[in-house]
Amino acid sequence: MPKESFDKLAEMREKALEAGGAERKKRQYDAGKYTARERIEKLLDLDFSSN
Repeated sequence: MPKESFDKLAEMREKALEAGGAERKKRQYDAGKYTARERIEKLLDLDFSSN
């Protein structure tokens, strides 16, 4: 895969991680909520312990 393709993919990933922007994230946090991405990460957390 050419380097340009990797660069484009990295750029697209960064843009996706910004989804909603800082203001929306702040509103979620102010309301005591996680973002959708954070909720999914917590659901898939392999280090979770039920102790």
